[in-house]
Amino acid sequence: MAILTGLSQSFLSQLELGNRRLTNIDRIVVLLDGIGAPADMTGPMLRLLPDE
Repeated sequence: MAILTGLSQSFLSQLELGNRRLTNIDRIVVLLDGIGAPADMTGPMLRLLPDE
């Protein structure tokens, strides 16, 4: 998961244990992108708009 998301293993472990919360929107987007979560399941406001 750390390789997919670019988030540290220790940070992800703390999330799993409930010792940390994912409140930074940038980290949320990185996590969602890293695991390949579809934008229609996460809400379009959490995703960057494609360049026009």
